[in-house]
Amino acid sequence: MATKDEADIRHWVCKVATVLAPAARDIGDAVAAHITARMPEVGGDAVAQTVRVTCRANIASIFDNLRRGEPSDAIVPSEEVMALTRDLVKLGVSGTFVFRAYPIGMQRLIDIWADAVGDHGPRGHEAVAVVKAGTAYMLAWLDLVTSRLSEEHRRELERIARERSFTLVEGIRRVLDDPAVDADAASARIGYPLRGRHVAIVLTEDPRRPRGAVPMEAVAQDWAEVLRAEHSLMVRVDTRTSWCWLTVRPAVQRGRLPRHAGIFAGIGRPGAGIEGFARSHRDALDALRVAERAKSAEGAALFFEEVSVAALCSADPARIDTFIKEELGSLAGTGATARRQRQTLDAFYAANCNYRSAAAALGLHHNTVRYRLEQIEQDLGRPVGERRLNLELALHLVGIFGVPD
Repeated sequence: MATKDEADIRHWVCKVATVLAPAARDIGDAVAAHITARMPEVGGDAVAQTVRVTCRANIASIFDNLRRGEPSDAIVPSEEVMALTRDLVKLGVSGTFVFRAYPIGMQRLIDIWADAVGDHGPRGHEAVAVVKAGTAYMLAWLDLVTSRLSEEHRRELERIARERSFTLVEGIRRVLDDPAVDADAASARIGYPLRGRHVAIVLTEDPRRPRGAVPMEAVAQDWAEVLRAEHSLMVRVDTRTSWCWLTVRPAVQRGRLPRHAGIFAGIGRPGAGIEGFARSHRDALDALRVAERAKSAEGAALFFEEVSVAALCSADPARIDTFIKEELGSLAGTGATARRQRQTLDAFYAANCNYRSAAAALGLHHNTVRYRLEQIEQDLGRPVGERRLNLELALHLVGIFGVPD
């Protein structure tokens, strides 16, 4: 139960707030002017007007709550204030700006409150108590409301980012689907020069890792530096996948891309103009499919040129496994002997079936290579020169995808 002194303080708080309420608009303008004088970055009539209207709405709400004796734990920003916060985001005003402005404005409002208590409130120690009561309420309001508005500001930023990303993705899809679009107009829409020489990259996060564990923007930036890209375009197409294009000069070598754990990537062949933009992207999608099928624990970044044959075969993983087992038989095992046999046969084919050259590449005596190949032929049940294309393809697929389970 409130004491007489507490009841008296509430009475005076209500009385002063009742006197101030009709002047909320003018006080809001004064507080807004105080903010803009101390924050020159406000700039522009649209932002200044939104700040002014926001101050009016907030101050009217504060005085009304004080007049009615609303408890501080019931404080919520009005829908008008929420909408005005969203308007500030649309005008490009940062969260840092918004939440610097509120304390500055509140400082001025507390000064106005103290002056009003002096003019319309009690005297002596009661006046001090009324000033303190109003100030405590306003500070509680500031804490609760700015917390809620911070969340609203973040949500609006995310909404705008999603909207812009959707618009950008749609613009890119139009280019990919219709190579006859006007290059200059399309370049303006997507903010990327389409008349250049492009390398497309498609990146996706390993689903075995937490989403967002590796910032894709950082990965793309690393590769842009390696490839000495003049321009870049990157857009997220879903929660784990991003499309990227880099414009590169013809003389630039692709180099060795840094590996990023948890990221799979396919890199397309360079291509010029809109047609090259689209073709490199198709290549990158194919290379990514191979990278994901390989399931490297450290992630994988594969160039289409290195895996183009595997990409043609990768649409049906089960058929790849069947093909490898049928062609290699026991050579498709996981043991040391099977690995050694595959290495020997691979080197033999790479040496154009020359024993001595294969032996030199493996660091062995040529008779050792000859003996191993005899064992391989026994295991295969046929000469290694028979169905050579199939055997080489099976070895190539094992090198990329690993042996079947």
